[in-house]
Amino acid sequence: MHSVDQQALEVAGVVVAALSAVATAVSAGVIAVQARHTRASAEASKAAVEVSNETLREAQIARLDALAPHIFVEHQNETFDDAKATNPKNQAKASEDYVFRMPRDAKWNVSLDLPVRVRNEGQRSVQLRFSPGIITDEMPFPRAQTTLRPGQEIVGRYTVSRPLSEWVNIYNERAQNKPGEEHTFEVAYIGSGDSDVFEYHRVNTGGTLVRPVPNQDGAWQLANLFERTFTSEAQPLERIYWKSRKREEKF
Repeated sequence: MHSVDQQALEVAGVVVAALSAVATAVSAGVIAVQARHTRASAEASKAAVEVSNETLREAQIARLDALAPHIFVEHQNETFDDAKATNPKNQAKASEDYVFRMPRDAKWNVSLDLPVRVRNEGQRSVQLRFSPGIITDEMPFPRAQTTLRPGQEIVGRYTVSRPLSEWVNIYNERAQNKPGEEHTFEVAYIGSGDSDVFEYHRVNTGGTLVRPVPNQDGAWQLANLFERTFTSEAQPLERIYWKSRKREEKF
């Protein structure tokens, strides 16, 4: 009788252990399912927040786009004007056939004026900055900034200027199929608000204004219209959207 009771107790223990294991497995499964649901819910919430933030960002950028000016910049790839050379020591001008000697004349300033037209095609007045400044018939000195009313334009020219030594270096680089250093003319709109937009129109100019004199080492002359390799090209419009200029945060 004692043996039967003992066996019954053992069987009961096995059953309890089995039921306990099943309960533990079921509990683990429930926890795993709950974890998956929690993770999925968190990911969905994160995605919703990201969509909301992106929608808000696009709305803020659209607001800044509405503040941006409508500026048209027209430039010419070439000009019929001759390059000019000036001695920085006494401001003496070189004649068209003057022969420069390197390195003696390395610091002579060689320049060319290129025509440009900037027009405000928007509905409000805008203040623009020019680098280098624009020279007009009314103002012979470079104008670094101006305010254009709607429909108003400024027509003038900007100066590409370098020491002779740099023009010589560019010539030598282009002779080796390298582009050489470029010059950039820039029209900039700088919004005044903390959350605002900056806009940049740029024209890059490459090539050189000088040529070597044949059979004379270190001798250079100003290249005429048909001899010089000189081109300018408008660059893509650049806009910078500021979330906060004070905090230096951009969109």
